[in-house]
Amino acid sequence: MASRAWDLGYSVFKAGSAVFDLIKASAEDDVQCQAVLALEGLGAGCLVSQHRIGDAVEALSQRKVEWIERLKITIGLSGGGIARVLRKSTPCLAAFLLAMACKTCFSDEDVGSILFEMMVFQGLIRQIPVSAWQVGQLIGAVSGYGDRISAQDCFVDVARQVQANLCSPNEMPGLLRKAEHKSMAIILARVFGALRDQDVTRVTMEGSQSGIWLASIFLFLIPEDLEISIYNKILFGKPCSRLAISFKEHNDPQWSIMEWKAGQVSDLIVEKVVSRYVSTGHDTPMDFIPASSAKTMLASQYRLSFEVTETVGQLAAVLIEVAVESGRISQLKSSFSSQETAPTVPLSDICQLQFLSKKDDFVGIYGWQVNGSFHEICSLMAKFVLSKVKANREKDASQRARFLEEEASRRIDPLSHLATLIIEAEVDACSQRGQSRLFNNYRISDILEPAVRVAAEALRSCLCRRLPRTCTFRSHGYADFQMDAYIVHKLISNPDEDGGLSITTLRTAAIRKSFSSSVVQSGDNDLIVSGDGYVAYPVVLQTISTSRRECCAIDIVPGTIRWGDQQTQFLTVQQVPGDYVEFPTSFSGTEQSLSLFDQGRYTGFKAPVNVDEYSFENLISSSGRNLLVRSFLKSRTDSWSLSVNWIASVEELAVAETIPNMTITPKGELLLARALQDKGAFEGIVLLPAQDWITTSSMTGRITVTASDITLRFFAAGILLKTSSTKLYIRHATPLIQCVHYAQEQELKHTERMEKLVDSGKYIEGENRSWVIIA
Repeated sequence: MASRAWDLGYSVFKAGSAVFDLIKASAEDDVQCQAVLALEGLGAGCLVSQHRIGDAVEALSQRKVEWIERLKITIGLSGGGIARVLRKSTPCLAAFLLAMACKTCFSDEDVGSILFEMMVFQGLIRQIPVSAWQVGQLIGAVSGYGDRISAQDCFVDVARQVQANLCSPNEMPGLLRKAEHKSMAIILARVFGALRDQDVTRVTMEGSQSGIWLASIFLFLIPEDLEISIYNKILFGKPCSRLAISFKEHNDPQWSIMEWKAGQVSDLIVEKVVSRYVSTGHDTPMDFIPASSAKTMLASQYRLSFEVTETVGQLAAVLIEVAVESGRISQLKSSFSSQETAPTVPLSDICQLQFLSKKDDFVGIYGWQVNGSFHEICSLMAKFVLSKVKANREKDASQRARFLEEEASRRIDPLSHLATLIIEAEVDACSQRGQSRLFNNYRISDILEPAVRVAAEALRSCLCRRLPRTCTFRSHGYADFQMDAYIVHKLISNPDEDGGLSITTLRTAAIRKSFSSSVVQSGDNDLIVSGDGYVAYPVVLQTISTSRRECCAIDIVPGTIRWGDQQTQFLTVQQVPGDYVEFPTSFSGTEQSLSLFDQGRYTGFKAPVNVDEYSFENLISSSGRNLLVRSFLKSRTDSWSLSVNWIASVEELAVAETIPNMTITPKGELLLARALQDKGAFEGIVLLPAQDWITTSSMTGRITVTASDITLRFFAAGILLKTSSTKLYIRHATPLIQCVHYAQEQELKHTERMEKLVDSGKYIEGENRSWVIIA
């Protein structure tokens, strides 16, 4: 069938003022004017419900901006620029709604490609030359405004109803399989073109490839005149609607589209849909889908029965519970030797409270019904797995040495190791309960891989203060799944003394979780990352804190990153590492040995209340669409200047130990000071003012003076710990004398523990570590 040409005579950009506004807005958001004109032409041929148009106007009118004062960066939705232009044109609003409906399973770049192919098919490109990249760039500029659009809900509703009417989850595997952009674009363009033809009374579609995605688009855009059915059973709409979609599996992936006129069938269209990837034994799924449909996708992809799929959710819940309860987080530096213990903290100490409050029900986000019996099974199994994990961590020296050797050489297969752990825990559970296996005799190998994928997606959320409203579940390739398996295995199976999951790895994984597609990447030095309509950034950029949980928190907001007088958009903000330290040539160190007694009389122990006045400065430059940031603390008297690093401070504070709040009476302080003095506890301890953070002191203990200045306290953590053999303690209100006593007790316990490990042959003897208290 020949494509129907669409007329551009309707354009609202004919008036001079409208053209000027378009040019100005395009410059603000760094998009091409012709891409907006092409989008308007595309929208003119789309049929959209009137109440959806109102939703689009409301969405594009949003203004939610957050100002990061320290970096002079704006993130969020400005409500201006291209968004202001689009909401003045009804065709532009229709095209915006179509783009947001396509986004349920595609990235902004992919949506731009689909819309571009629709433009090509309809002949718009001949009238307004534009590239797929330019269309994708335009979609990316307004993508965040779609956060309030409910297109995901339509996808979830269709997927749920279809699954309820299938005999098995993999009965129609094509429903969640991905198709070529061009094929999907042609189907969309042909259906909209047929619906615009007044002579066509009914349009019918029959097929399955990408069926749930296609049906959800039309359900979102034209719910009033749509019928969706499977096996002649209507799931949505009413009989004899103008557009009827019937799910049916063909031998070849294809859709049949028929146009009905009065008394005749005018045309029969068969559009072949070719899968982008070659099947590898499982169905090739969409890149990502709404999180609530994850259960449906996994059942189809792994060809699981309904019963087995339910068990996958139970095992995933067990893995999440055990990982949170037993997982350890470490700050691994390159200077650590293979036999040296990295400081670790429990994962639960840095998990956000929202995540902890929902962790038992987290698999519900991915489509499982979490009820009393579900909880009972998961809690019981988690108990036995935790018991087995504890037992494994108490292996004898020869077993532990072999574990370390295998892990170092990458010979440990995470899935095999986890499978062994689960099976052994089940055996223990069965012997103690005197009944059949908890997982109903399903083979662990059948359910472990999808369960690990669900658990890893959930654990990636543990640092997020809030999740996007449009939460998704991604379909990973082999490399991505290997990382999932590594994270879950490291949190569950790793022995205490061997260091936990690196906070760098977890932080990067959490940022990537913020975005729907794997196209958006995050590096170790990325402070702020944007993509697919969202921005992820560390909360400390707005509110500096030395609290372990608050330091690790990541926030996610819809919108873009803007900086500069012109508020130009950028993709990332990257911290540039540096060791820049500058002192005047006349500078001499001012560290003070700790001396609390004068001729036998206790003089008291207080940190100085004043520090040098300083300023916090940033040097920001742009490199393409990335911002590079160098941060400095500078004395106002120019006596010192230090390069500081946001990420280094966050990652050090994540594993720092907070000294418990304690009080002491004056007499008690005197007695404690004398007792410590008699033991020589104050020897080798120095006080360091702010300008002496960088020091070559070989003292055992250091107390850095910040006068409770939160900015100095935060950045001190990233500067002080330059060597692997240093333990950081954070002081709040506890008297300093008790802080010293507490730190020395903890170091004594650490030394005794390491001596036992050396004696058992698990580690070789290394240097004693020093400690630092940030006061």
